[in-house]
Amino acid sequence: MNFYTILTIYLACSQDFEQYAHIRRNLQRKKRLDLVKRIGCREERIVNQQLHIIANEIIAYAKQFPNPIIVMEKLDGIRENMNGSAKLNRRLHAWSFRKIQTYIEYKANLERMAVVYIEPRDTSKKCHRCGHVTQANREFRCRKCGLRYNRDLNAAINIAHALTRGMG
Repeated sequence: MNFYTILTIYLACSQDFEQYAHIRRNLQRKKRLDLVKRIGCREERIVNQQLHIIANEIIAYAKQFPNPIIVMEKLDGIRENMNGSAKLNRRLHAWSFRKIQTYIEYKANLERMAVVYIEPRDTSKKCHRCGHVTQANREFRCRKCGLRYNRDLNAAINIAHALTRGMG
């Protein structure tokens, strides 16, 4: 299991949410609130199951290494900084990022793994090679050293660097 597979599972989970949001919206227009509630419960069960699967995969991946440490970003106040279209806001507010962090933390504690939180500032905007900060699209492009990289992988490397700097 690699990082891309875990990310793909998580993105599929968010696509399920979009499907249910559309169904919920149509049922609400028809005043079928009993069905809306039933669908909401089903959606929650599906999401929780997917989050458990993702957390298990992350723990299994980390167990491959000696003395693994799981590092995650502190995402406090992330919803206050979101400002976009109605569709984008709905998708972003539906993230269950704190829930998945809780599941990972819980499962890591069972396996006696350390979990560390770092500040997320500029992790996806900072070049992991030269340290230059630039605006990033889906593909990170450093204007200083010319590095081209996936933005999420660049952020993951920066998070790992932040951990190793903090450990001395």
